[in-house]
Amino acid sequence: MKKLLTSLAICAAAVQVAKADVGMWIPSLIGKNIDEMQRLGLKLSAEDIYSINHESLKDAVVIFGGGCTGEIVSEDGLLLTNHHCGFDYIQSHSSVEHNYLANGFWAMTRADELPNKDLSIYLLNYIEDVTDSILAGTDTIASAERYKALIAERKNNLIKRNSDDKFQKAEVEDFYGGNQYLLFVYTEFRDVRLVGAPPSEIGKFGGDTDNWVWPRHTGDFSIFRIYADKDNNPAEYAADNVPYHPKKHLTISTKGVQEGDFAMVLGYPGSTNLYAPSCDIEDVQNSYNPQMVEIRTAKLEVMNRHQAKSEKVNIQYAAKNAHTSNAWKKWQGEVKGLKKTDALQKKRDFEAELCHKSAICDTLLNEYEKYYQASNTSETNVVWGYWSEIVRRGGVEILEAPYEYWGSDESKAVKPEVSLKDFDYNLSVEMAGEVWNVYCKNIARKYWPVSMLKWKGTPQEYMRKMYQKSAFTDSVKMAKLLSGKNWQKKLRNDPAYKFVDEMFAVRNALRKEMGKVERPAVINNFERKYIKAMREAYPDSIFPADANFTMRISYGNVAGYEADDAVRYNYYTTLDGIIEKNRTGNPDYTVPQRLIDLYKQKAFAPYADAKDGKLHTAFVSTCHTTGGNSGSPVLNANGELIGLNFDRAWNGVMSDMSYDASICRNITLDIRYLLFIVDKYAGAEHLIKEMLK
Repeated sequence: MKKLLTSLAICAAAVQVAKADVGMWIPSLIGKNIDEMQRLGLKLSAEDIYSINHESLKDAVVIFGGGCTGEIVSEDGLLLTNHHCGFDYIQSHSSVEHNYLANGFWAMTRADELPNKDLSIYLLNYIEDVTDSILAGTDTIASAERYKALIAERKNNLIKRNSDDKFQKAEVEDFYGGNQYLLFVYTEFRDVRLVGAPPSEIGKFGGDTDNWVWPRHTGDFSIFRIYADKDNNPAEYAADNVPYHPKKHLTISTKGVQEGDFAMVLGYPGSTNLYAPSCDIEDVQNSYNPQMVEIRTAKLEVMNRHQAKSEKVNIQYAAKNAHTSNAWKKWQGEVKGLKKTDALQKKRDFEAELCHKSAICDTLLNEYEKYYQASNTSETNVVWGYWSEIVRRGGVEILEAPYEYWGSDESKAVKPEVSLKDFDYNLSVEMAGEVWNVYCKNIARKYWPVSMLKWKGTPQEYMRKMYQKSAFTDSVKMAKLLSGKNWQKKLRNDPAYKFVDEMFAVRNALRKEMGKVERPAVINNFERKYIKAMREAYPDSIFPADANFTMRISYGNVAGYEADDAVRYNYYTTLDGIIEKNRTGNPDYTVPQRLIDLYKQKAFAPYADAKDGKLHTAFVSTCHTTGGNSGSPVLNANGELIGLNFDRAWNGVMSDMSYDASICRNITLDIRYLLFIVDKYAGAEHLIKEMLK
């Protein structure tokens, strides 16, 4: 009995997550956490953070480009985000003659600021709880399909009623597996211009070597500006648009941080899976992640080799390489962190104790695991992952355009835009052969496209043949292929399109095979019922909702940590570390000569730390973050901007599934290093005056 009570206490502690270092909290409901936040040092009220009646912090934080976060820092719409968030736009303006990636870019006047095609930011207007209108009468619906259809219909109706054809956009998102629904209404701004970016030797300092790693010294920032029409309303790009005047902009603090200080992140985390059952964690740890790492390793080896030989190719594939390596390293860190913290066994223990308190939990988990095994989910997850890696994420680059065209018919007058600006034939054909080699090695033949089953040569030889015959390797051939009235017919005869067609057949067959296994109704609604049972079993606990790219608040303390046995990391880094890394000779640690000169001159004022006189570059805290939080403002107890969130420490990136406060850390660019680069390195004093006004 004593053992059982002890185990239950451990279980309760595992789900008692209303504490600083776990959770991404909904701003409109932050009142549930405010006492804890104030106990930790926060000087603000819940209304100061989120309000629909007066200006609040949420009015200065935006969705940037559909996958990152940004913050407004001046009354003229100046916007900060990460360098890696602005990377694609910086690259789009770069060429061999004007290499802004290598040399940086600084607009010294408003006229120099560069417009960006297809870049939007979204500013949150308000959040409304619509749970009752979404779920009304659904308790009596027995059919899982009918339940799903009705929820989708009600969500779409709400979205339509709260959106317009111009710049107001609405989304309805579910929380806690569908136990709660919230309406988010945004204003979209489509005229967003590039203002400044450091050279990649600062903005990407550390490269792949330091990605997902602490200690970190990356000047990961870029600067943009939001423009509006003369009445301060959102508008399409126009030369006579003017800087947007926001309802609220953040105040910057140059006082720095100390260990133990309160810290808060406000942003748009993309996705977490905190309530994943143990079989999902086992799959990630032992199957999915290792095999996804293998296929991306094949991509990166080819890109790295070709980029090292040519400046042009290096520019062309800079963004592709960065996107590929990001998840590649994260997947490895997740496996390391899951094993180090024994997350799988902890989840199994938690499930056992939860089922002791909730009869439905036992039923749900048994049904889930039976379906998981019967549908061969572990293997099919890898097939889905490889499918995307090859068709949609550049494994075989000449399939990307046919993928967009796939299914086109004579009634479709508008063709997707296709560009070969960032394409190198030799690199691409070699990469295609290598990823297909990995696919054929790891994936059962029943999931191969039919032409590969018939092919007698190697995967590399097959890809070379397809590249030689396809029009999607040459802009002239491609333009000819897609011209005239019968372009769809010509398109379908292209070998790249045929291969995409075969890949869709693989996907459809996979779906059909999975459909042969009966999917119990409890599985269709597993997460909703599982989380409901959990909340009922522990009524005194506050549970965070999984991230879904809606605005969230996470909070904690500035803190170092013990990464491994006898390895203790400080909570901050300095410019000293950049110079030390530069001496190693690692090309990821190349430093611009101007930065070295500034270091030698000790020209750090007024951005040096008051205690040690050094220029601090980054710090870590226990705020719970994930993808999408890139560029998020990190705020102090007064709600002042002290840094930009840009990464997590590698040992703790398993936090998407299993958070452990002992090693999970978010990495933040110290705002003083950003200001130093803008001021002393770039000489853009006008931007400093604007931000510190």
